[in-house]
Amino acid sequence: MIINKNFEIVVIGMGYVGLTYSLHLNSIGFKVIGIEKSKSIREKLKNKELPFFEKGLSSLLDKSIKKSLLKVYNNDEFIMNYKSANSYLYIISVGTPVINNALFYKPINEVMSFLKKNITVNDFVCFRSTLPLGYSKKLIDELHIVGIKYCFAPERTIEGSAVNELKNLPQIFGCDDEKSNLFFKDFFKKTSKEIVELESTKSAELLKLSSNVYRDVTFSLANEIAQICYDNNIDSKKLINAVNYKYDRCNIAKPGPVAGPCISKDAYILFENKNEKKRKETSLIIKARQLNENYILSIMNDIIKKNFNSKLNVSILGIAFKGIPLTSDTRDSYAFKIIEKLNKNKLIRNIYCFDSKVYKEDFESNKLNRKNSLEECFVDDFIIIQNNQDIFKNLDFERLTKNKKTKTIIFDLWALSEFKSTDSIKYISL
Repeated sequence: MIINKNFEIVVIGMGYVGLTYSLHLNSIGFKVIGIEKSKSIREKLKNKELPFFEKGLSSLLDKSIKKSLLKVYNNDEFIMNYKSANSYLYIISVGTPVINNALFYKPINEVMSFLKKNITVNDFVCFRSTLPLGYSKKLIDELHIVGIKYCFAPERTIEGSAVNELKNLPQIFGCDDEKSNLFFKDFFKKTSKEIVELESTKSAELLKLSSNVYRDVTFSLANEIAQICYDNNIDSKKLINAVNYKYDRCNIAKPGPVAGPCISKDAYILFENKNEKKRKETSLIIKARQLNENYILSIMNDIIKKNFNSKLNVSILGIAFKGIPLTSDTRDSYAFKIIEKLNKNKLIRNIYCFDSKVYKEDFESNKLNRKNSLEECFVDDFIIIQNNQDIFKNLDFERLTKNKKTKTIIFDLWALSEFKSTDSIKYISL
């Protein structure tokens, strides 16, 4: 076990970013105090239950709780139990969601209000929450305590593979002064296989945003090609495979929804910075984001218009924002954009959803009509395969629809099947 000699590690926010990092720190011997305002999450963790699905994480949580390496409190409990410690390393990992294309500042502002009441010059702050350019320094300056050591160290794991990536990905960090740099360099050498130092917190903030907007822009090219293929009755899967085949100068991605709690919001967070706002109207990054948000909805409306003339029921397969690696995370899932659009269409009677990995409480909190099996879904008129879980690959559509007397339209956003349309089943893929 590593003894935290000079400080206590406090991770604020026990969501995906905070919990995975806490358990990673536990796995190498660090004790961690977690602060989480959600009572249900705190209770689950104390009972060694995960609040979300993540491969390999359950066993780490079990070990951490058994060895008393992780203890989770709310703000008041933390103050009551730990106010006598010499110093704290606060690792901030609360979500920074985007609402109506603008950053929702409330979670990060609540954290800073807590720190203003409790932080001292002997403490340290590490931001892992995604922030606009220059925001780490702005938040520290607002504490009005000279000499606090701080850094921005972005979380860059892919959901479904966090356990492996936290062990192996280089930890990138940026500081704004030499004393901070020396402290965090020493800390990250103990916690990461490799470290990469940048010259400032702003540089590290931009790195985090750049990595996600790069992927967003890359996927938008594939998705625009898929839209052109749909309009011209061309098989996009065959086309893109042929473009890439033994041709090193092209590596077009597979088309599909670009969503989730990082990629779907980081373009907008990038342009929260006042220096970047002037570029927003002409930005390739923003245009790519808008294309990724809208192209599927446009095609879906066209499919409904061409194939239905009376009220219909819809089933959406896959509510988590992605299927590979497997996750239960529904945050910013494209499924919700689809549902919102369908609800505005007068032809839609009912919308149902299926996802074996998404928790019951997520269905309930999002007011989704849940179906419990694929067989139940395929009684409906319009099937939308929204994510790329393995169980949706090469489904036996004829078996699933054998008792139906009406035609079934299948809209596969990931081209997961080689199925050819029949008189009773129309298969449309992107």
